[in-house]
Amino acid sequence: MKSLTNRQREKNEKMKMLDYKASNQYSINDLMKMFSILESSLSTVLSDLDLQSIMQQVADSMVKDMDYPGGVVLLCSEDAKGKYAYPYTFSNIPITHLARKFFNAPLLRYYFSKKGKNYIEKTGVTKDIYISHAQREHCSPQVPNWVSDSTQKISRTKTSITIPIIAKNDVVGVLFINSHRPSISNEEMLMLRTYSNQMGLAINHSKLYKQTESQLTELAEKNRYLTTLQRITKQVIQGTNYREIAQKIVDSIHREMGYPGAFILSYEQLTNEVWLEAVTNNDVFTGALDLIEGDAFAIRGTVTPEDRVIHRILSDKQVSQTDKLSACISPGVPASVADAIQKFTKTVSYTGLPIIVNDTVYGALIFSHSQKATDVTETEQEMMLALADLVAIVIRNSRAFTEIEQSNKKLQKAYQMINDQLCQLEDANKHLRQLDSAKTEFLSIASHQLRTPISVVKGYVSMLLDGDYGSLDPKITDILEKSAENITRLSHVVGDILNVARIDAGRLQLARTRVDLREMVSDAIDELRLKAEAKGLKINWDPTVPADVPLISLDKEKMQQVIINLIDNAIAYTVEGSIGIQILHTPKTVSILVKDTGIGIPKADQDKIFDKFTRADNAQKLRPDGTGIGLHVVKTIVDAHDGTIDLESDTDKGCCITVTIPIISESAEKADSAELIRKAQDHIKKQQEKQKI
Repeated sequence: MKSLTNRQREKNEKMKMLDYKASNQYSINDLMKMFSILESSLSTVLSDLDLQSIMQQVADSMVKDMDYPGGVVLLCSEDAKGKYAYPYTFSNIPITHLARKFFNAPLLRYYFSKKGKNYIEKTGVTKDIYISHAQREHCSPQVPNWVSDSTQKISRTKTSITIPIIAKNDVVGVLFINSHRPSISNEEMLMLRTYSNQMGLAINHSKLYKQTESQLTELAEKNRYLTTLQRITKQVIQGTNYREIAQKIVDSIHREMGYPGAFILSYEQLTNEVWLEAVTNNDVFTGALDLIEGDAFAIRGTVTPEDRVIHRILSDKQVSQTDKLSACISPGVPASVADAIQKFTKTVSYTGLPIIVNDTVYGALIFSHSQKATDVTETEQEMMLALADLVAIVIRNSRAFTEIEQSNKKLQKAYQMINDQLCQLEDANKHLRQLDSAKTEFLSIASHQLRTPISVVKGYVSMLLDGDYGSLDPKITDILEKSAENITRLSHVVGDILNVARIDAGRLQLARTRVDLREMVSDAIDELRLKAEAKGLKINWDPTVPADVPLISLDKEKMQQVIINLIDNAIAYTVEGSIGIQILHTPKTVSILVKDTGIGIPKADQDKIFDKFTRADNAQKLRPDGTGIGLHVVKTIVDAHDGTIDLESDTDKGCCITVTIPIISESAEKADSAELIRKAQDHIKKQQEKQKI
């Protein structure tokens, strides 16, 4: 019986709804007036961009222009719990006043729910207009049914209408209105649908406008911060003193950016020590530092894990926020002083950022705020990070400048030391040049003085051996032969010394004549034959090979010295075996080869063997009395003839020295002679002019 009653009740309700739609139709004039009001209202709604203003116009228009008792506009939103609706604005209808009277926050927000038949479920799911007698079916579950029924009677509401507000095919809100009329015509339904659609457009435009406005505001704020950052960068980027630049940065944070103040702390990672490097220079911040006895910037504290905020910034390299200044700057600053600064400045929160260079933390940059940490915008956070990076760049530049400055000081010191040593060396070289000049002069004079008596002694000994003074006892003859050998050797040494003196004095000049090299070699062998035979050495020399050796232009005396020195060295440093001498020639050069089977020259000594007073180690052992100037003279004379000298040797494998002299044509020889005569005449002329003066 009960179920039949319920079915009958539902059937009666449907019949009533049909009656509503069939009766109380608007007249043509009423409809024209309604659409005129709709056009006027929509033009106002669509021309406005403020969401609050749009919604208030909608609610008021329901009462003033469309003759509805009242209306409520609710917008949809979403959070972690799901989708919900809340009243954005409303017109003066009794339900809102009664709801406020019985509940602290009625209609503030309530979630879409499948429990009960409320208007949110019907409009949110079906996106269709919902019409009914009972106002309670349109109300929030938070509003008791007796309140809904009472307000319906008081306002004499016969029909309640809930209209979804749709934008981009999604329900963004609902419009709830009451009507005194028992039914809603199709025309009115069309008008309300049109009105709700236009409301959706207006809401969408308003949201886009607010989003654009918000983005423009954010861009303007970023631009302001970037401009400020650029000004700060220009002020500090050229500096080199870290403390001075750090002070400029914290002052600019206060002056340019409007923050109450800022701090820069320095940090030593090895010891975990932290100290104050810079603080905003104003009466409050610097005045509070006067509470500290002594220099506030000289205090050092050790950071431990118990110092949670500053430890997180410096050790964990994390950006941190706190509402206590002492948590950021202590133990670098005493907690009592930090609390005093916070009290005097009335700052609310603080943001600390690590200053990192190449993954190493060198300190922290602390910002103070007048608002809560949660109110710090994302743009501000980006700006703070940029300033922390700027401080890091300053540290890197300052350290690089310091290193360069220290390196420059070291270089200057080294340069001064080197300069002093160069001066000392110059003085020593000057003295050595004076000694060398005196030595050269002495050698030149001594050589000239020795040559004459040696020649006389050599001549007398030769005459005695030749029997010019009668026959001699064999013993005396043997003694004279040894004397003649040593006199010849002494003559060669004196000649070498004289040549060295001339070379050092720059007076080595060539007197070229056309000579036969075969004849010069034969003469040298004749002079040294006795020395070779005394050691049992054989000299291999055939003056007839080759037969067509051309005459060449040489300084005969000096080149004779070269040949004698080469053969004499070969004899001196050959214990057994032989010495081979050979002449080779090409169309442009003539070469003399002297090859022996002696002790040879080690590879390590070959590069310096032609230097003055230089001898190979094995040569010194074999012949300690050598002078070390023979090969030097040879090299110098050969170079003066534009020739070359080649050496092939190794220890205990003998030695082969090849001297090559270019062949000079007769025309070139005459030109050289003319040039020598001209130079001699110029020299004589200059000497004569000096004598006149």
